[in-house]
Amino acid sequence: MRFLITRYTIPKDIRLWTMALFHLAFAQIVLGTQIRGTLERLVELSPLLSDSERLGRVGLINHLHLALGLTIAACTFVFGLRVRKSRDSVPLLINYGAALAVILVIVQIILGFTFIVFGLIPLVQLFHLSVASLYLGMLIFILSATFIKKEE
Repeated sequence: MRFLITRYTIPKDIRLWTMALFHLAFAQIVLGTQIRGTLERLVELSPLLSDSERLGRVGLINHLHLALGLTIAACTFVFGLRVRKSRDSVPLLINYGAALAVILVIVQIILGFTFIVFGLIPLVQLFHLSVASLYLGMLIFILSATFIKKEE
């Protein structure tokens, strides 16, 4: 049964990629909450500003969030390709987890650019944070699967 994790020797670089992506994603969520807090303060201080004007006033942290998001996206695509390349030595659960991580990143990019095009729609903000949480959870799942010892 190919889905059993314990029959595989999982390449060490998959664990390292997963750990790196987890730390980057966690930092990205922290930056996102900082942006959200800044936007809420801007609404109180300048209620007549449009959403795009508010985003423009967030400053450097908004640019860092965008750059880190694109970095995470690129790294997730490379990670997905790495797992796919090793698919015979990696259990299906990790293969599917990596594929889902790539899909979640694509959804995140779409949601992030929705903010830029359509403004800060509260429902989109909720989905953006929810997908980020799912992505982080998927990385935890993949990472935990890499620590299971092979049966002798």
